Amino acid sequence: MMCSVRSADWTSTPLLITSSFEEWSHTDDMAVWNEGGYVLIVDRKKDIIVSGGENVSSLEVEKILLSHPAVMEAAVVPMPDMKWGEVPKALVVLRPA
Repeated sequence: MMCSVRSADWTSTPLLITSSFEEWSHTDDMAVWNEGGYVLIVDRKKDIIVSGGENVSSLEVEKILLSHPAVMEAAVVPMPDMKWGEVPKALVVLRPA
């Protein structure tokens, strides 16, 4: 199953996907609905973001972000850009203080 999630309110639990969202972020993540009715991200359609002719590995950027002690979770997704084609966008969850 392919799905798109809205870039705003991405921290809400459980992740709610409805047709009422006004702004969408197409992450190219592949997901399934689990038995509890939650969306489980299982893989990415692609791991390379092409930005201005340069290849950016989303996995490498995530690895660097996760090496910071304040970061609990991180995901890097491509966002469309008029100048560069795509640019990386990082979604980060910080560890509780």
